[in-house]
Amino acid sequence: MKKLYISPVHCKKTGRLLSLAVQNRCGIIEHWPADASGREIEEWYKEHDDYSDYTMEWGQAIFA
Repeated sequence: MKKLYISPVHCKKTGRLLSLAVQNRCGIIEHWPADASGREIEEWYKEHDDYSDYTMEWGQAIFA
């Protein structure tokens, strides 16, 4: 089964949460606001035909 990962994106300098990134093995697909819920993101992707057969899980933090 194909997977997408939801990863928190933090500021390198302050450690502050900037956004949530949805990515696959090739890279980041889209950014979501920091206050978005994982459930909200997962439901949005399941509604779109391109990603309906993907599973989602939390990925490692990204520091930018």
